[in-house]
Amino acid sequence: MMDGITKITSDARFRLARSLMTSGGGGGGTTNNNNSSDSLEGAIDIFASLLEETRTTCGETSLTAALCYYEYGNALFRAVVRRKPLDSEHEKREEEDRKPAAAKP
Repeated sequence: MMDGITKITSDARFRLARSLMTSGGGGGGTTNNNNSSDSLEGAIDIFASLLEETRTTCGETSLTAALCYYEYGNALFRAVVRRKPLDSEHEKREEEDRKPAAAKP
């Protein structure tokens, strides 16, 4: 069983997806939300592909599939968390745009 985990963690696609998640896509420590979202979307696509492949070859309940489920879920969670501040900023701007209009007679 450990051979499957070693195989998946050594897979270039797995390592690329992990790199995309941890780097945030900004490079040099800067965070660009568009680039970051693109990186996470790429990681999500890679982990989804690896998960499907692992489920087919190792079985849905294998430890290798569990690792892929975890990483896929982690990538999805990070994408939602990174989008959340953008959504709240957008809501604040909409609220500010509505306030002056409501204050006018």
